[in-house]
Amino acid sequence: MRRTSVAVAAVAAAVLVMGGGVALAQWDEPVWGGQRKGEGAVVVRDGAPGYESKSSTDVKKTFKRGDAVAGMHKEFIAVTYEFFEENGRVRVVFPKEDSVLMEDAWMDPDDLLTFVYDCCDADCIPVKGSLKRSEWNPCFKEGINKARAQMASSRRDSPPSSNREQGSSSRSSSSSKEKPLTNDAIVAMVKADLGDDLVIAKIQQAPREALDVSPEALVALKGQGVSKAVLDAMIKRAGN
Repeated sequence: MRRTSVAVAAVAAAVLVMGGGVALAQWDEPVWGGQRKGEGAVVVRDGAPGYESKSSTDVKKTFKRGDAVAGMHKEFIAVTYEFFEENGRVRVVFPKEDSVLMEDAWMDPDDLLTFVYDCCDADCIPVKGSLKRSEWNPCFKEGINKARAQMASSRRDSPPSSNREQGSSSRSSSSSKEKPLTNDAIVAMVKADLGDDLVIAKIQQAPREALDVSPEALVALKGQGVSKAVLDAMIKRAGN
């Protein structure tokens, strides 16, 4: 586990469960010269529920339009700050009120307008350390502001509709206009040093794909620095 000499960073990085809140940490991950990325979102409607688990009907928190959350995906002890859909929900984290800890919940993706943010540190943790309470760091706040501006612009330009319809139409419109995922896009993400976890998540979640997984194409991809884990994810997605 990476050691930190600054006390407030240790508070933000400790893994704890206390009073219903969680503080998140990253285990040692490869860090390249490029800019790492994480995923966050703003809530698109009032009354959006955050559930106790991916299958529970118990509501842990009710969100308001404009509230911010960060994506979270956990594999064993490794944590990445991205959205990964399970049972029709995604896991989100957010600062616990008047606490140094973070809370987590599961939400309907249709209730979220997602964005990508630059990581302020090697671990891509979306909050900054504090001895009094946790709060979003500057990199994540920049993403929040851009997403809220986009949401406000869409609301001005669109005819009146229900908040739920706005969230669903935003996602469906984005999916229909998005180009199919290609080998060139995979190589671009790898060369941008986004990290295998984020690249694999994009392969799994892309609305459409046009991946070439022929032996020749796989050899060419390997020569361009694409890892075996990413190649395996491409083969699995192309075979579905």
